[in-house]
Amino acid sequence: MNNKRLSINMIANLVAFALNMLVSFFLSPYIVENLGSEAYGFISMITNLLSTSQIVTIAFNSMGARFITIAIHRGDEKKAKQYFSSLFFANLLMASAIFIVFCVMTWNIDVVFDVPAHLKTDVSYAFLISAFAFSLALVFSIYSVSTYAKNRLDLSAMRDMTKQMVRALSILILFLLFEPSVALVSVASLIMEVYFIFTNRKLMKKLLPDYKVQRSNFSFQALKELLTSGIWNSVGRLSYVLMSDLDLMIANIFVSAASMGVLSISKTIPSAINSLITTIVAIFIPTFTIHYAKNNIKGLLHDMNKAIKIIGVCISPVLSVFLVFGKDFYSLWQPTQDAEFLHILSVLAILPIYFTLGMKSVNNTFSVTNKLFLPTIVTFVTSVCTIITEFILLKFTSLGVLVIAATSSMYMILKDLFFIPLYAAKCLKIKWYTFYPHVISEFLIIVASIAIAYGFHSLLTIDSWLSLIAFGAIACIGLIIFNCLLVMRKEDYAKVIAKFKK
Repeated sequence: MNNKRLSINMIANLVAFALNMLVSFFLSPYIVENLGSEAYGFISMITNLLSTSQIVTIAFNSMGARFITIAIHRGDEKKAKQYFSSLFFANLLMASAIFIVFCVMTWNIDVVFDVPAHLKTDVSYAFLISAFAFSLALVFSIYSVSTYAKNRLDLSAMRDMTKQMVRALSILILFLLFEPSVALVSVASLIMEVYFIFTNRKLMKKLLPDYKVQRSNFSFQALKELLTSGIWNSVGRLSYVLMSDLDLMIANIFVSAASMGVLSISKTIPSAINSLITTIVAIFIPTFTIHYAKNNIKGLLHDMNKAIKIIGVCISPVLSVFLVFGKDFYSLWQPTQDAEFLHILSVLAILPIYFTLGMKSVNNTFSVTNKLFLPTIVTFVTSVCTIITEFILLKFTSLGVLVIAATSSMYMILKDLFFIPLYAAKCLKIKWYTFYPHVISEFLIIVASIAIAYGFHSLLTIDSWLSLIAFGAIACIGLIIFNCLLVMRKEDYAKVIAKFKK
C-alpha cells in the first residue's frame, strides 16, 4: 500500500471514528434520560432486527465491491458496469420485498415481542419508519462502492463522520420540538440515510463519473456470479445474527424487557471497540483486494502483517484501559444503573478480542480469495451451538443475561483460535503456523498492558469525568508507547523518523 495513501486513510478514518464515538457518548445517556432504558433497548432491538434482513441482501452486496474493484483494476470496464447496474436492480427488488414483510410484522409487534402497553404505538411507528429508512438505503447502497474501488477511504470517512453528526443533530432538534419518543429516533435515522445517499451520489460522480445505472447493463450472469460467491456470506450473516444480533431479542423473550435494556446499554462500548477495529481493518481491505487481483501474494502478506501491527498498537491499549477503568466509566456515564454489572457484561461481550486481536485483519482473507464455503459452515455450526447452549443455560440456571453475554464469546474464541489462522494460511498457500506467532504475541502484550494499567489505576482516585479522562488518556498514551517498543523494529522507527522529517 502506498504509505501516503495509508496515512491519509488512517488519519481520516480514526478522526471520523473518534467524532462518531463522541456523538454516541453524549447521545446515548441523553436518549436513556429522556426515554428510559426500556425504550432505549427497543431502539437497539429494532436496529438488530432490520440488520437481520441482510441475511438476504448480503448474498449480492457483500461481494459487489470486490468484483467491481477487481474488474476495474484488471481493465474490464464493461464487466464492472454490469456488476454495478445489476446490483442496483437486485437491491430495488429486495428492498421492496423487505419493506412489505416488515410492515406486516409491525402490526403484530406485541404478539412477537414483550412490548409494554405504553410503548406499543411508539415502537410500532419506530419499526415502520426504520424499515423504510433501511429499504431506501439498500436501494442506493451501490453508490458507496466508489471510495472502495478507488481506495479513497479518507472520503468515505468524512462521509461517515458527517452522517452521524446529522443523525445526532436531528435527534436533538426533534426532541426539542416534539415530545421525545422512540419513533423520533427512527425519523432521525431516516434523515441520516437521505443525507448518506446524497453524499454517496456526489462521491460516485467524482470518482467514477462514467458509472450510471442503466438497464442495458443489467446481466443475469453478473448477478449469478455475485450470488454464487455471496451466498456464503449470507449464511455467515445468518450465523452472526444467531450469535450476536438476536441476543437482545432472546433477553426480551426469555428474561425481560428491562434486562434487554440493560444488555443493550452494556453493548455500547463493545460495539464502539468493534467499530474501531472494523474502521482500521477496512483501511487495508481495498489494498488486499488489489494485491490479490494482481496475484501479488507477497504484497498481500506484507500489508496484512502491517495491519496486524497497527491494529495491535491501536487496540491493545484501549482493551486494557477499558478492562481496568470500565467500572469507573459506567459509574459516571450511567449513574442510574449498576456500574459493576454493566462492566461485567461489556467485558464478556468483547472477551474474544483479548485472545484473538491479531486475527481481525486475517479474517478478511476468505472474502479476498473468494473462499467462503468452509468458513461459513464453521461459523454457522458455531452459532447454532451458541443458541442451543444459551437456551439450555437460561432454562436450567438463574444467570439471566450473563449467559447471553458469555456464551457467544466462548464459542467465538474457539473458532478464532483454532480455525481462522489455519484456514487463512491454507487459502494463501503458506505454512500452517504462520499466523500463530501474531496470536501469541498480541495476547502476551495485552496481558502485560492490563498489568501495567492495573498498577497505574491502583495509585489513583477517580471521582469525576476530568480525572477519568485525564488518567485514562495518560494510561492509553503510555500503553501505546509500550506497544510500539514491543512490536516495532529498527527499520520501522527509521521510517517513522523519516516521515516526521519530511
